[in-house]
Amino acid sequence: MKSLLTFTVLCFGLSSFGQIDFDKRLLSRFSKEQIIQIEEKSPDIMEFWTYFLDHAYILNEPKPGVTYDFKGTLRLNKDFNLFELDLPHPLSEYEYYQVKGDSRILALVPREVVIRNFNRHRKN
Repeated sequence: MKSLLTFTVLCFGLSSFGQIDFDKRLLSRFSKEQIIQIEEKSPDIMEFWTYFLDHAYILNEPKPGVTYDFKGTLRLNKDFNLFELDLPHPLSEYEYYQVKGDSRILALVPREVVIRNFNRHRKN
């Protein structure tokens, strides 16, 4: 009986050992195996992608008097995932999308700005 208990505890411990906690939204871009591998070798890369998912867009009311060059119209659910939209992310200019059924617009923050802000975030 004692050996069965020891075996059970050991199996449970080994199964949870090596599991990495990560943002599930990343699974839209990376496989679980890729996430684990990247997290083990370069955790700062996973930190960046998680930051990217939260900070690479702005969803807001349009500013009065500003004319936007919309790239298209998107349908967004309440908990949308930027990776699932599968939009090319701009390098240096903001890009704007109308949101279907909503008065707000989606602005994609340029990669250069996201990277700069991420580096500031990491320093703090």
